[in-house]
Amino acid sequence: MNEEKAEDDQWAGWFEVQRKAVNHSINGSLRAAIEEVNGYLRMTSIRDIRRRAVGFRGDLWEESGDLAAAKIDFMAAHELSEDADYERYTLELALGCLNKKQKANSEAISWYLKALETANANPGISGVEALAEYVKLLDQEKPVQTERDLMWRVARKAWTLLKLEGAPNLDDLAATLKILKMPKGGESGNSTAPRR
Repeated sequence: MNEEKAEDDQWAGWFEVQRKAVNHSINGSLRAAIEEVNGYLRMTSIRDIRRRAVGFRGDLWEESGDLAAAKIDFMAAHELSEDADYERYTLELALGCLNKKQKANSEAISWYLKALETANANPGISGVEALAEYVKLLDQEKPVQTERDLMWRVARKAWTLLKLEGAPNLDDLAATLKILKMPKGGESGNSTAPRR
């Protein structure tokens, strides 16, 4: 029972740290926000809280313009991910996006592919954003058969998950993505990338 209370207290502490860090960020003090998270990271040992805190700090680094520090934190948080959950999916999207910004397209493609694999493994993740970004970066390249199969599995699953009528056109991925990214489709019912 004491162990459960200690864990609950650490989660409550993390929520309070997030609140303070967001206030610092809103007030234009990203350095103070990052220090707030750093202080908490020195105190917590719960793996999932550490993962979320390091990923959150990565968001703050990205907001400050330090993409190298953001990438380091996103990768460290990803290493703490054990399950194919939404947190891991958004970390993979964030890493894909950072690599794309840095013109490291092959690395970005690799992260978007990992996000597709995570979406495929989790019944609650549509994977639309990962699929759209992956297809954009592939451009004229032809994916190998296993990658094509994964793309179609994610497209079919997203179609079902989003409760769209009919069936996806598996001969026209671009048209399928267009429908999936409409306001009724996509992550959380919109076409913007999910934020962590």
